[in-house]
Amino acid sequence: TTPVAPTTATQTSSTPAPATVTKDASGRITITAAPGQNLTANAPLKTGDKVTLRLSGFTPNEQVTLVLHSKPITIGTFRADGQGVVLASVTLPAGVEAGQHNLVGTDSTGVVRSYPLTLSATSGASGDLAYTGADPTAPLIGGAALLVLGGGLVLMTRRRRPTGAQV
Repeated sequence: TTPVAPTTATQTSSTPAPATVTKDASGRITITAAPGQNLTANAPLKTGDKVTLRLSGFTPNEQVTLVLHSKPITIGTFRADGQGVVLASVTLPAGVEAGQHNLVGTDSTGVVRSYPLTLSATSGASGDLAYTGADPTAPLIGGAALLVLGGGLVLMTRRRRPTGAQV
């Protein structure tokens, strides 16, 4: 018998590569994705984030409605270009629960494309602390001014002695 050399099987991943994410100097996020690509593989998005989406895989020149699922929220309707790419500038809606979601696009011919994404619980892209409604600046300045005024009055009364008083 002739020995057979072992062969290695090439495994293909069923998970598509993540979408391409860029951020410009103003902080605007642009995500370019093919159907099935995770829009947030590198980092989750937050409600309120302003995002430009370039989503491919639709019928050229057709209207595409984008809906955020788990609880369906319509993001908007956009027109695919001649190559079937939708360019949509959107603000992620408030009130969406943190976790795994799908952005589903359906064009007017019935073509449906899904793009998984993760939303974090924190709103706003900056990572700043939440505004609680209290600004302590004015009370602090007022308090400091009263301390300086009180200290000045104490010094004035100590330096001022009645005429002819002996100590």
